[in-house]
Amino acid sequence: MINQTNQLAKLKQEKQKIKQKYPNSLEKQCQDNKEIKSKMSQLKQEMDNNRQNISRKTVGLQLFWRELIGLRKSKNYYLEIDPVLILYQLMRKGESLEFLDGDTLSIDTQFLLDLESKITQNKKQKILVISILGPQSSGKSTILNKIFGCHFWASVGRCTKGIDLQILQVQNEEQFQNHFDQILILDTEGLQNPNQNDPEFDKKIALFVLSISDIIIINVKGEINQQFKSLVEMCIFTLGHLKNGLSVFLSWFFNQNDNYKNVEPFRQQIKDVAQDLNIQWNENYQEQQVEHIDYAEILDIKDNIYGLGFASDQKGWQKKDWIQSVNNHTFSEEAYRQGINMIQQFIQKLQNQKDSLNNFSHFLQNVQRNWESIEKLPDLLEFSEIMQHQQNLVMKKHFDELWNNQDIRQVGVNLIQEAKLQLQSQQQIAFQNIRQIKQEQENKIEQTNQQIKTHLEEKMETFRSENKIQKKIMQKYLEKLKKLIEALEADCKLKLLNLIQEYEREYQQKKGYVQIDNFIQEVLNDQLKRKKFQGNDKEIESEFKKKWDEFISETERQSESQYLEMIKAQYKALQCISNQFILRTKNEQQYINYFRNEIIKQNPNNEQSKEQEQIFQLFKQEFSEAEQFIFINKKQNNLAYLDIFQQKIEEKLEKSKAQFLDMTQFYSQKSIYQVVAKQEIQNYLQNQFQNDFQNYFKKYEKQRNIKNYYYNFLSLLYYLQIKYDEELKQELDNIINNPTSWQQLKLLISSKSSQVSEAFSKLKKSLKFYDNDTLELDFSGKQFGQTFQDAYQSLKVIKIVDSPLNGVGSALDNSQKFRQQQFQKYIIIDTEIEIKPNQNQFQEDFNYIKSPKNDVPYNFRTTFPKQFNEIMIQQNGWRKLYNELYELIKQEIGYSKSTINKQAYQNNIEDENISSFNPYLITSIIQKVENNIKIKYNNQFAQYGVILTDVGERCIFYYCILIIWRFLCYQRWNLKNIQQKHQHNYYTELIRCKAEINQDNQKQSCIKATELVSKIQTLLKNQFLDRTKKEVVQQMNQVSMSNVELIAKLDKELLIGLNAKMFEDEQFKKKILSYTTDHKSFINLYILNILKQVQDQSLTEYSNKYRKELSLYLKSIKKNAKIFFEYIKNQQKEVKTIKYFVEDAKQKDKISYENYLFRLFIQCLLGKIEDKIDIIEDQYKEIFQLSNYHPVDNQFKINWQLFDPQDQQVYNLKSFVETLIQQIDLILDSIDQIRFKQTEYQLDIEFEKLKLQMNGCEYTCPCCNRKCDEDNDDVINHIHKCQNGHQIRGINGILISHNSPSLYTCEEILDECILRTLETNVQKTWKEVKKAHSNWNFKNINEAKNNENRVKWKNVWNIGLGKLICQHLKKSLNHEIIFSQKSDFQISISNIHYILILDDSGSMQGVNWDNAKNGALHCIKSLENVDCAKVSVIIFNGDARIVVECQKPNYIQMSSCISYKGGNTAFDPPFNLALQLIVKYKGFNKIQILFYTDGEAGYPQTTIDKFCQLPPQIRSLINLIACSGEKSSHSLQLMIQKFQQNMQQASLRNSVQPIEIQKVWTEVVSKNIHSQLV
Repeated sequence: MINQTNQLAKLKQEKQKIKQKYPNSLEKQCQDNKEIKSKMSQLKQEMDNNRQNISRKTVGLQLFWRELIGLRKSKNYYLEIDPVLILYQLMRKGESLEFLDGDTLSIDTQFLLDLESKITQNKKQKILVISILGPQSSGKSTILNKIFGCHFWASVGRCTKGIDLQILQVQNEEQFQNHFDQILILDTEGLQNPNQNDPEFDKKIALFVLSISDIIIINVKGEINQQFKSLVEMCIFTLGHLKNGLSVFLSWFFNQNDNYKNVEPFRQQIKDVAQDLNIQWNENYQEQQVEHIDYAEILDIKDNIYGLGFASDQKGWQKKDWIQSVNNHTFSEEAYRQGINMIQQFIQKLQNQKDSLNNFSHFLQNVQRNWESIEKLPDLLEFSEIMQHQQNLVMKKHFDELWNNQDIRQVGVNLIQEAKLQLQSQQQIAFQNIRQIKQEQENKIEQTNQQIKTHLEEKMETFRSENKIQKKIMQKYLEKLKKLIEALEADCKLKLLNLIQEYEREYQQKKGYVQIDNFIQEVLNDQLKRKKFQGNDKEIESEFKKKWDEFISETERQSESQYLEMIKAQYKALQCISNQFILRTKNEQQYINYFRNEIIKQNPNNEQSKEQEQIFQLFKQEFSEAEQFIFINKKQNNLAYLDIFQQKIEEKLEKSKAQFLDMTQFYSQKSIYQVVAKQEIQNYLQNQFQNDFQNYFKKYEKQRNIKNYYYNFLSLLYYLQIKYDEELKQELDNIINNPTSWQQLKLLISSKSSQVSEAFSKLKKSLKFYDNDTLELDFSGKQFGQTFQDAYQSLKVIKIVDSPLNGVGSALDNSQKFRQQQFQKYIIIDTEIEIKPNQNQFQEDFNYIKSPKNDVPYNFRTTFPKQFNEIMIQQNGWRKLYNELYELIKQEIGYSKSTINKQAYQNNIEDENISSFNPYLITSIIQKVENNIKIKYNNQFAQYGVILTDVGERCIFYYCILIIWRFLCYQRWNLKNIQQKHQHNYYTELIRCKAEINQDNQKQSCIKATELVSKIQTLLKNQFLDRTKKEVVQQMNQVSMSNVELIAKLDKELLIGLNAKMFEDEQFKKKILSYTTDHKSFINLYILNILKQVQDQSLTEYSNKYRKELSLYLKSIKKNAKIFFEYIKNQQKEVKTIKYFVEDAKQKDKISYENYLFRLFIQCLLGKIEDKIDIIEDQYKEIFQLSNYHPVDNQFKINWQLFDPQDQQVYNLKSFVETLIQQIDLILDSIDQIRFKQTEYQLDIEFEKLKLQMNGCEYTCPCCNRKCDEDNDDVINHIHKCQNGHQIRGINGILISHNSPSLYTCEEILDECILRTLETNVQKTWKEVKKAHSNWNFKNINEAKNNENRVKWKNVWNIGLGKLICQHLKKSLNHEIIFSQKSDFQISISNIHYILILDDSGSMQGVNWDNAKNGALHCIKSLENVDCAKVSVIIFNGDARIVVECQKPNYIQMSSCISYKGGNTAFDPPFNLALQLIVKYKGFNKIQILFYTDGEAGYPQTTIDKFCQLPPQIRSLINLIACSGEKSSHSLQLMIQKFQQNMQQASLRNSVQPIEIQKVWTEVVSKNIHSQLV
């Protein structure tokens, strides 16, 4: 600027000199000297610009530090001081640091990381991050200075630029309950600055600090203005939808107010913000069935609103106009007090959430991740206020309807067809003509698309005006329209380019042939050359090869130029169609260059190619430059991922074997089995069993319930399936049960010579254990196994260790295989499984992954996502993922080609028809990738407690775009095949060259005739294709339907109106099983097959039509050709062409006669003589008489004028006609082999369009696996639905017990029902499941459709599908699955038979009986209002009696029926009576047995066996809840085990006292009324 000032001064001096020298004519000369005036004006403008630039710059200390830090990075400078150390020392003294550069909007992350080591002496030190947001000049820095004693600049006219940072060390940590050691303060640049050039600046800053802060002070000067209100609303709303969510604590400071102590007006303003946000949520997200976000709570409108006055007062002096600013000390005190109160409230919230703060290292990670998201995901900054978001939804709906109603793509098709016809109409192909046509057609494409754009803009403007849409939203959709039009334009131009390049290749080829023709003419016109070459084929071939090589080289150069033009056009078109997946990466040009130069030209099918690895290595830099993972927080849309994370480690390990990361490599597993050898059992029974019996009772002789120990001990007989004499066993039981007191029983058992000892000895002799290899006994986890060694001490128990993770294959398979091997020799008493993380640097993290708890370790939350990214790199997880994406895209695009010409693709032989740019195929691929990300990839990562960040997902999409581009471009790359493609032409042209130089007219004529027939066939084919294309496309579209319509059609075919006989057909069973168990794959394959079928039918039909028309046409012209040949076949010597013409007519050159003769011959072929024959010699006129020939009437029309002059020559007429007939015969002989290809009709585009439309959404229901049938045209607001109804959940293996499939569809489930999803085994209520899967609508609004769906599935299940599914599940799960009929009842009706079984043995007398009776009666009373419940009551001791038999619950009547008798205890009688009641009373959908005993008895084996022999449909209804007053009951445990294996459900609750019966049984009844395990 100094130089510019000096120049201006010199110019002024020059002017002054001129003025002195020429005082009279100065004015005139100055006017004439325009150069000086122009220079002066330019310098003045530069000075003005510099002044403006300087005014925008803030000159401060941060500029010095920027320079110093910049020099620190440079290798050319040596600094004697360490800037990091100096800055740290200044910060300790209270100086602030520039955190975000306000001029470049950049963060020097590396410098901050270096600074971290100085700031954080202790890595465990926690920091509290407090930021402030507010409009420009609202006093933000002043408030921070007053609250925290900071040194932020706060002078008048001096505003903060970017973000400044200051760190405060907390001295009195106890004041804040030791939650943090440091406070990090961020002072932000003022928002709504009129001089700010970046329109996205405000939202960038606001989003950024909201995402990295613990506390945000929102500072308002006076009251909230509309602009600031809109910004706050939109930022909070946007953050609510990000993966890291919104967890910041907001504090509202209303600054510079007179009546600041009355905060109610301020509170109302915040309420308005919350109300706007809640309305927006409810209006647009209520369909997602989630609990809406309470923005009033987020904005904290209750307690965290403060009012402040003015930092200084303005006081007048004695002189009238003098004013002095005086500090307001009250302001400082109130600001400090409110600041401390703000922190205290935050701490209270922190304690309630049981959360903790981060350290400085994690803060920097958070900074880096969030700033990357804001920089790389431009869509985050789309809206600046909520109203815009609302209007965006309205405008989007209108725009989509407007766009979909326009048949715009057909316009492009018509334009390309027009260009094709124009090219075909050219009599002679010339490069300049081709390029001229290209330019004309490109202009026409642009004009046509501009007209469409203008038309749509007018309609949009009308809608905008009627609905008062904001200008910014309108601008967005105008921009979207522009991009869509650009995409169409790019697509259309790309197709035009392909067409033009095809003709250019033809031109290039002809140009090469012209060079050959020129060579021929040179030889024929030069006597010396003619002498050299004629008759010397070797010389001809040598010269011909030189000319041919020149032609090939030129063609290669031209192809390379076409290639570069093509890939550029492809990339542009691809960017337009996939704009929402753009990743702003600095490496984009590097990727483009590498793909262009190294990748695209490679054959992707080459087995030696390493391009996958090459691409991966190139793209891998994105992983280190951007954070790929984020810890799964408890945000609404992460709940399903949290369920996956919280699975048992055994389930995670099993699932991970086939995943990108095998989790087993991070853990060691050891299974310790305690076993008993089967071969020792019989010896033990005969020799040590009785002795253990005596020792066992001696050990517990002081226990009053000693009888229970007897039954527990003898339960060995039942558990080990030992055979015994039942009479001897009953005799022993009777002896045990006879004593009236436990003292008598104690004496009886302890005496070795007593009745008990004698009876036991008799029984022992009858015991027989059969050592069977197939007998599988495993008591792991059962009470019997836990007390085994205590009771049977003489039976040797040994330990066997297995390490299933070390084997090949699944850990579960290895473990099961090992167990199966042990069963041959051993009985497994107990199993202890130890799973520990391996010794590595991530041991602590993997220990948490093994057993995740609510309290997430700080290090796991803060550092593990980054560490996991490193693990993915080191363990090749990323490589597997990205290679899978590569193969997916290759398969999708490869399939497209395989339907066209699979052999051509594999052999790298170019087919010009496979080059169509197909936007529908691309969209289909992107949808599949999105489904993989959301379901497959994130589900796998969720097992480790992380999911992909928004940037991580965008990296995947961007990679896929590059790979799609790679394959699309390769379709057009043909440089390597030029030699191969022209090899056949080489020999053809060589023969022609030799024939012409050697003046071999016969050969020349044969060549011309062959070429003529070939061209006729090509022209006829193109003509037929153009004429019938519309019909073929219409045929394809006849099968078009939406996905919901398609599934309705398939449901009707496969699920509705079936009969049992149809399930005898193996093909039908296979089909319906596939349709129900893998719905999505079946639909995808069905659509593929039906489209392939209709396409093949159409191609076959029109190929037949073409063959028929072609045959008819060729036979017609062949017939005339044969007539023609009859006149000349007897010519002994070929008549020269010129001899056919009269002498007077021979005034022209030889070629003219050859052309004339050619035209006459063609007219004879067609039976239409148009040229005069008066110039033909009389002896030959008969040949050309019209009456000799038959008119050829056909739809084919050939314009012979389009043939090149050199092709319209006849040298020897006889040879020409004879060859023509032969060539026609060759075509007719092979005509049956002619078949059209998919792309000849451009059906590849139509195919993918229909496939995309009919496939709809790619997601499947997480609860029943039914495919979403909602259209997928609105990606942003798409809600998954099964509009044709969800399916029975048991079809895909959801069981309600060990062997009973769930018979409910998703629509039938009530909110309180307990279930598990297909993704995990975690049981949750239906309400919780819906909340976790908020992007699904599980229930149709139309109740009639719900009823139809219920009936549909009930009928098909009961007719035959149910049994088929049970057989299928039996094979896959390897255990029995019980088939049950699906009933008409709804889940809300509790049609249950309650069988209450009460023990009234002697030990129950008194208070125990009263409590048990009251508990049973309270349970009965709770059922009185349940219409479909019935109650039976059985009371038992040594015997049993039914006192209430299947009656409606009645508390008063049944109270008198339940009475005490007393006696011994036996389990067989009550269960026998229960069995009789179950058999007698039917029609229930559930049978609930509630059993209580305070003691132990023998295992009722006979009765339990009868239970297990009940029909499966009855067993699937039985549920048993057994309660025992004992700590353990082996008989009941064995009973429960049997029920669990054969009934619906069973469970045992030990140590239940009689007074607790009321609580336990009432809880069961309540669950049956309000809930059911579905």
